[in-house]
Formats: sequence, structure tokens, C-alpha cells
Amino acid sequence: MTLPELQKKYPKARHAPDPNCTKCEGKGEWWHPYEGEFFKAAYVPCACIFIDHDLLPIFRETMGKTIKKLKQELEG
Repeated sequence: MTLPELQKKYPKARHAPDPNCTKCEGKGEWWHPYEGEFFKAAYVPCACIFIDHDLLPIFRETMGKTIKKLKQELEG
């Protein structure tokens, strides 16, 4: 999808999808297959349409560490 198309669904999108994105493969959204208490399987926006592409590696690394830490804290 193009940025204008994505902005119709995700008004705060600021960047065209990263064609090298490993998550969405340049589409701007990806299929989230997991269902849980607070969410259902669905297409979700990719971080690459909100974050400057140069900062994506830092963002993903930081988010991965944060999620891992929170998961460890919740599991005890």
C-alpha cells in the first residue's frame, strides 16, 4: 500500500512502508495470527510506517528487550 492509502486506515502513519522491512515486507501492515484476551487475529500496522526507517533497528531492538523483560517480570 502507499502512504496515502495507509493513512486512511492509520491516520498517524508518517512514512511509506519500508521495502526492506522484515515484518511487513514493504506492505505497511502484517498479519498478527495470535488471539488472546485483549486482541484477535488481524492485520495490524507495522512500525515502519510510524518510525523513521533509519531508527527502526534501534526501535526493534529496544522493544524486543523491553517485551522480554516485561514477560519475565509477569511470569515471576
